[in-house]
Amino acid sequence: SLLVSIIALGIIITIHEFGHFLAARAMGIGVIEFSIGMGPRICSKVIGNVRYSLRIMPFGGSCMMLGEELDE
Repeated sequence: SLLVSIIALGIIITIHEFGHFLAARAMGIGVIEFSIGMGPRICSKVIGNVRYSLRIMPFGGSCMMLGEELDE
């Protein structure tokens, strides 16, 4: 069903992005934000120096590392 597919995709994305998170930490690269989903944040929490976010669209995710932030 569609719901099961969305949940399965969410789990795969979470595992994939967590791999980026672990690799960055292992290499000594700072992580700014670890988020699951895309679009506006539903909720977030800062633990240490990392913001953990859940976003509104369940497709995609990101692990923003130091040096990737946008310059204003």
